[in-house]
Amino acid sequence: MFTRLITIARCVLVAAGGWVATANADPYVSLSYGNALNATETITIEPDEDAHYEPITFEADFESRGLKLPPFYSFKLGWSYEPRQWRWEVELLHQKLHVPDEDLPPQLEHFEVTHGFNLFLFNLSHPLPNHDLRARLGVGTILAHPDIYIYDENGDPQLADPDKFGEIPGFLDDRYFFGGYALQGAVQKHWALSPRNGLVAELKLMHAKTRLPVYRGEVDVPNTAIAFLLGYEFGG
Repeated sequence: MFTRLITIARCVLVAAGGWVATANADPYVSLSYGNALNATETITIEPDEDAHYEPITFEADFESRGLKLPPFYSFKLGWSYEPRQWRWEVELLHQKLHVPDEDLPPQLEHFEVTHGFNLFLFNLSHPLPNHDLRARLGVGTILAHPDIYIYDENGDPQLADPDKFGEIPGFLDDRYFFGGYALQGAVQKHWALSPRNGLVAELKLMHAKTRLPVYRGEVDVPNTAIAFLLGYEFGG
């Protein structure tokens, strides 16, 4: 999965290469790891007409479990413009949403969206008056992998039919679904180690929502979270 995402990122870079070269832009990359504190969300599973169950509603206290593999991470590819004020970025933010099994209603065996609840974001950033701080705004979409098990009529846990929304051939495995929206606002602190290298710390406020298939139904999965990440930036 990670290798395929890197391939997609390379395609984005190649497609943008000609435009970047003519715009006097300086490329950079950033990789950070961290964790998120998630708001409690009301989740409602809407059954199909032929489903054996009624709508299922519960309060989800999502956990990101950022220190467990695969980790919570952010990978950015960006371009800064002289005098290195404005920056355009493409960001992959690997969020994970787990609901502890003991907190689920009796109709569900398991509810998580990992690996993962991936946010693909297009960002614009600019320094704040203190040039060691940088503000960032982003908008994008979601690539989600739901692992949501609902008990069938026989009491056996079932996943959604992977063909319900269709597979994306040639790129991604079964049960990855594009859709929904993602928004973020962030502030980043930079500590220079050299003219083109540095450590970064970032505080993010994120909101995202997507609709996913479940066994004989669908569910809207919203997520509002505050995240903190530490990482390394090269270039720019």
